[in-house]
Amino acid sequence: MEKSELQELKEKLEAKGIKWEEAAERIKFDTRLLNLYLASPPVPVSVINPLKKLLEEA
Repeated sequence: MEKSELQELKEKLEAKGIKWEEAAERIKFDTRLLNLYLASPPVPVSVINPLKKLLEEA
C-alpha cells in the first residue's frame, strides 16, 4: 500500500470522528510507527487491514 492510500484511510477515519491516535490505540499499534508509515511506505497488510476494519465498523 502506498503512502497516499494510508493518508486516505487516515482522512476517512478522521472524517468519521476517529482521531489518528485513537485509531492506533484501538488497533493496538504505536502512533509513531503509523506516522512513520505515512512518510515512508510500504505499509504492512497487518496494519492496513485492522484500520480498514475499524473504518467499516465506524
